[in-house]
Amino acid sequence: MSYLSASKLTFSPKWNDLSDDEQTAEQVAAYEIVAKFGGEIKAQFVLWTDNCLLSVVDYPDEQSAFQSELAIQRRGAFILQAQRALPLEDVLGWQDEVRIVSGK
Repeated sequence: MSYLSASKLTFSPKWNDLSDDEQTAEQVAAYEIVAKFGGEIKAQFVLWTDNCLLSVVDYPDEQSAFQSELAIQRRGAFILQAQRALPLEDVLGWQDEVRIVSGK
């Protein structure tokens, strides 16, 4: 069973105190952590107005996603807001089931 995670990444105050080399090391470490917990990055987007990086990552399970997110945040350079990502097709497919249960 796979777990699709959508996360918004922003920079912590610590980020500004890091040298260019240290910032690069933090970025590399984040990618390595995702891979360590079995994550596969499916898409990444810059959300200009929100000033963040939106990543969609497929993990083997929910626990792997949480462990990866926690490990990245513990390093202190990034702040993550993550939640489960559901394919629109799946949610639209629930409509018939919801109508049957709700009687509408």
